[in-house]
Amino acid sequence: MTNPFPGMNPYLEQPEYWSDFHNQLVAALARALIPKLLPKYRVVTDKWVYKIAGSTKIAIGRPDVTVQQSRDASAAMATAVAVSEPLVQPIKVAVPLREEVRQSYIEVKDVATKEVVTAIEVISPANKRGEGRQKYEAKRQQIFESMTHLVEIDLLRDGEPLPVSNTSNPSHYRILVSRYNTRPTADLYLFNLCDWP
Repeated sequence: MTNPFPGMNPYLEQPEYWSDFHNQLVAALARALIPKLLPKYRVVTDKWVYKIAGSTKIAIGRPDVTVQQSRDASAAMATAVAVSEPLVQPIKVAVPLREEVRQSYIEVKDVATKEVVTAIEVISPANKRGEGRQKYEAKRQQIFESMTHLVEIDLLRDGEPLPVSNTSNPSHYRILVSRYNTRPTADLYLFNLCDWP
């Protein structure tokens, strides 16, 4: 089935699709930048890894300890042990599992000094809510306090946009371009699905 929506595909925000889309977008951006920036700059893709709690995803992994019983032992115990009905019935609850999030990003480095001159971030669902948002905002603040430019691409309609001053304009998508030499002033590009041709 073809995408019935103009512009961005809203189904991409589903967790099972976003990671692949995010990685491919970062790789495509890096490939597009390389010929424009060589030989003075080097384009590097990397990932930052963090763990967040409170995700609604189900984490599947190996337990630290497992208890297994042989068939012979379980048959013997079944005949030898009387089990009474428990006084209190348990209810099913979810325990807070920490989920590892791997977030791709792009750094543009000066070839001569090896310094990062620009960071390009594509915002993921984990960056816009909960503990993942707090961690991303801390990283973002470090960039703001450095001599590194930041390009932040938010193609997610879900979640609160990352904070900037002087705007309450609603939009589906946003791109923030923050040049270190003009901070605190930055350029914010706002656009909606209906803006696409």
